[in-house]
Order: sequence, then structure tokens, then C-alpha cells
Amino acid sequence: MKESYALRWAEYRLIRKCGMVALIAFLATPFVIIPIFGWLLRFSAFHFLTRLAMVPFLIEAALLFAAGYFAWKQYTWQCPRCGEPFGRLHEECRNCGLPKWANQIDSELGGDGAVSSSRI
Repeated sequence: MKESYALRWAEYRLIRKCGMVALIAFLATPFVIIPIFGWLLRFSAFHFLTRLAMVPFLIEAALLFAAGYFAWKQYTWQCPRCGEPFGRLHEECRNCGLPKWANQIDSELGGDGAVSSSRI
């Protein structure tokens, strides 16, 4: 059974949101984690953190990988109508012309917005 357009667009929104969160976290991490590590190293109880100095950089690498992964998933996400890759920055499918966020009723409309003859 073919999935409904609403479920497919919800999947696309989730991929897009996860990518944005990963990108924002990647950009914010140096301003949050590194100062916290520096502040904690002032206290003798946290000197063991000097051995974990690579942790912020590993976190950054993981966040960069996640942002790239979700950008790739968004770029290769399949159109609900034709199943071809929709494209990340396109407002409509490059293959069938389905507008972004269209539902099943919208997909049955003609290219000029008129209802197709099979629908009347």
C-alpha cells in the first residue's frame, strides 16, 4: 500500500529539523562545551578532564557528520508522487513537478492550478 503524502512530508520535515539541529549544535558547541571544560579545569577535582581534552573535538566531528548525513538524506529524499529524488533546495520535484508540501489532492491538479478532466 502506498504511503500517504502527509506521512512522506512529515518524514521530510523530520529529516530537515534533525539536520538543522545538528548544524546549530555544531556551530554552538565551541561556545558552550569548550568554556565549560575550561571552567571545570580550574578546580582540582576535575583535573582528570585533561585526559579527555579530545572529547569536545570528537563531539564536533560527530555533529559535523550528523549535519552532513541529514543534508544528504534531505537531498536524496524521494518524491511522494514519482519516487525520484526531490532535491534539497527545490520548490518542486525535478522529475514530475510536484510542489513542495503538496498533498494528494494538490497533485491531481493540473500544472496551471485547474482541476484535471479526470477529476471533474
